[in-house]
Formats: sequence, C-alpha cells, structure tokens
Amino acid sequence: MTQIYLVRHGDYILHDIPPYDLGLSPKGITQAGRLRDRLLKENLEIDVLISSPWTRAQQTAEIIAPAIRREIQIEPDIDEWRNQGENSLNSETLIQQYLSLPPDQRAFLSPGKDLETWGQFGSRICNILNRIANQHEKKNIMIVAHGGVIEASFVYCYGISPFAAAPFMMMLDPKHTSITHWRKIHAVHLWRLERYNDTNHLAD
Repeated sequence: MTQIYLVRHGDYILHDIPPYDLGLSPKGITQAGRLRDRLLKENLEIDVLISSPWTRAQQTAEIIAPAIRREIQIEPDIDEWRNQGENSLNSETLIQQYLSLPPDQRAFLSPGKDLETWGQFGSRICNILNRIANQHEKKNIMIVAHGGVIEASFVYCYGISPFAAAPFMMMLDPKHTSITHWRKIHAVHLWRLERYNDTNHLAD
C-alpha cells in the first residue's frame, strides 16, 4: 500500500519583506525536536523523505531526518501558496475581496500581479501529490511542507475540484509539526484518512 505522511513545519519567523521566510523560531526548533523524539520512539518505517524548498520546511526536515534515516529530497513544487510578492494584497484585504466575489469566481482571485490564484495553487499541489504517489507507489512517504499543502491534500485525496475547494480548505487548520496520514487502498483506488492534525508529541 502507498502511505503519505504530511508534516507541517514548525513555528517560524515571518518577514513582511523579502526574504519572507527566516526559518524556524526557537519554539519551532523545539517542536521539531519533539517530533523527532516521537518518531525515534515509534520507529516509523519511512522509505522516502521529501521537503518543500522553503527554509522553515527544510530546517524541520533536517531536525527529524535522524529519526527517519533517509536522505532529504527537495521538491520545488511542494511549497506553500505563492501569494507574496511586490504589491501583493495583505491577508485582510485578500479575504475581503474573496468574500465579495461570487462563489464561482473566488478560485480565480489573485493576491497580486503574476501571483497564484487559489485554483492554481490547488491544481499544482494535486498534480505534485499525484506524481509523488505514483513515483513511490506502495512505499511510505513523508513530506515536510506547509499548512496549505496539507489542506490541498484533502482536495487531491477526496477528488474535489481545486476550483471549488477554497472554502473547504479555509476551514482546516493544520498545527505546526502536526502529522496528517493518508493511506491508499489500491483495490478500489481510493485514499483513506488515517489521522489529521496529530500533535501528540507537543502535549505537556
């Protein structure tokens, strides 16, 4: 069977100007360390370890890699929604514009010139998850990525149109260093959600 374990990166330092991603915060480093310790204890068998190219994801992957015992593979297209750039809308304005549009137009809203729309982001992540799953069929895959990627995994695994999925994706809230686990049932070509937002390693 094919299994995908999606891990959200740890808490991070965000800049309003480039470079936007300054890597993990001290809290994020601690979170990733606790996840590493949990993975060591559970001795989870992982065949492939993939990371987003963004700094906060790579740093998280580097911290947990000793527990996985696999070389980190950087996948450029598994990064977060590309919604930051020159003259991009701030989050509050973007949400206001999104809600002001008819439902059938919301997936086409761009946060700025030449930046990804909701629909483009969802389509990109569905395509890359499908490629990874097919390339590593019947293997256990761990992907260290972003909240948006985890949200988009529901679109891919449940077969939802990326152009109708934005409201659904906005209802999800993956926590830092959480684990979301999908298992493919090959006999019926369907994905089953085994767990979502698992942060037991962060419990005091």
